[in-house]
Amino acid sequence: MSPPCEWASVMDEQCSSRRDATKPMTSRASCLHRSLLARAVNRIEPRATAASADSDVVRREFLFIDVDPTRASGISSTAEERDSAQALLREVVAFLTGAGWPEPVICMSGNGFYALYRVDLPNDSAAMSLVKAVLESLAERFNTDAAHVDTSVFNAARSRGHRYEKMKGDATLDRPHRRSGVVSVPDSLVAVTSQQLEQIVPGRSAPKSALCRTSHKRSG
Repeated sequence: MSPPCEWASVMDEQCSSRRDATKPMTSRASCLHRSLLARAVNRIEPRATAASADSDVVRREFLFIDVDPTRASGISSTAEERDSAQALLREVVAFLTGAGWPEPVICMSGNGFYALYRVDLPNDSAAMSLVKAVLESLAERFNTDAAHVDTSVFNAARSRGHRYEKMKGDATLDRPHRRSGVVSVPDSLVAVTSQQLEQIVPGRSAPKSALCRTSHKRSG
């Protein structure tokens, strides 16, 4: 696997216990060009005028599997809705673990939950197609009426903030604003191979045997 980009914020460094657990941080699913560090050197720019684009990405370093509860747009989730997202993500992770995938980083987004799997992929159309197909396959297999895998987060420049208060709409007793955070981090981040990614997508080149045991589609 290619060495991680030291000038980019990568999850294994940010989740270190040496970091201040009270400070906000941002993880990125990909490695960026070194020159972009000059925009803000190891700090958060509160009023940034420039954002990283997919063309700024050197390589993809994480697969982002985001699970959101079903609810109206522009509002926070209830505890029950957030729990439904957590339950669905646990099923997704259990399925991928059964397929031989390594343990991911698990995070709470404020209103849902997501997993970050280490990968080592180029930033090209083939990798984007593969990531998109993996997310769509997981959504087809696991989505319910209560929660769903977000299939729109396949772009290379995807990032996610941690320890920020997520404020969608006004906070109410049953729909409060919550601070996002890291739930669990494995002892080591092992990369998911391209073959393991391919095996999740029916009809692609990987052997079908890994999918035979769990070929059902979940219903809502």
